[in-house]
Amino acid sequence: PGTVFWEGRDLAAWRVRQRAAGIGYVFQQPEHQFVAHTVWDELVYGLGRKKGRVTVLDDAQRTAAEGLLTAAGLEGKRGVSPYLLSQGEKKLLSIIAQFVHPKALYILDEPTSGIDYGAASKVLQLCREKTGSGAAILMITHDPALAEGDASFLLKLHPHAAAEYVRLAPA
Repeated sequence: PGTVFWEGRDLAAWRVRQRAAGIGYVFQQPEHQFVAHTVWDELVYGLGRKKGRVTVLDDAQRTAAEGLLTAAGLEGKRGVSPYLLSQGEKKLLSIIAQFVHPKALYILDEPTSGIDYGAASKVLQLCREKTGSGAAILMITHDPALAEGDASFLLKLHPHAAAEYVRLAPA
């Protein structure tokens, strides 16, 4: 048990809507996060909604979504069911479906597990672009060496022992 603070406040006191406004979360299993029938609808889900009502995407939202779709290599799959994608494509879709929503922090749970090197490279490039625009990424991984070159710090958790905080040199 413990307390998690973000922006100086205990997250337990925040309403879900407050957390969702500033923090994006990508599940380890992308299928558990999918809500739409096509890749495009999954990507833009929530963008064109105001208080539960569907609205039209504005030009900036459409441009951002198209750019992320291309960066993930999914532009040719916009009409395909997310469930028919490869594991790497599913992970990429779940990541860009969060990245299309501007947030201060994105938490990615094992974003590179079970995918090939090409997809993992795309994941890391998408993360670099997002941090380059000012967002923070918290990546949960069993392969810290994969992201170490881009990370500011590592927090290594050990069973029955104190966590190890390691500050890394800026990339």
